[in-house]
Amino acid sequence: MILLTTSRRPTPRIRTFCRDLARSIPNVVRVNRGKLSLDGVAERAIEFDADRVVIINRWKGGPGKIELFEVGQEGLVLVPPI
Repeated sequence: MILLTTSRRPTPRIRTFCRDLARSIPNVVRVNRGKLSLDGVAERAIEFDADRVVIINRWKGGPGKIELFEVGQEGLVLVPPI
């Protein structure tokens, strides 16, 4: 399962993109991040039994960077791009 969330202060465009992405990809759970730190996001991923976390970051008001993390014993581990 994949946990999908946004940066801390998402714009309406990012919220819409995240919602559409969660509806179009199977086995994805969307979570409102709020003021959660990365450790808090890792705890939420463990609660949902997710093995990966996707964070949509903003850039100039729109979706800018999509980061993929794996949930490990030490928290979130960034998966480098191919």
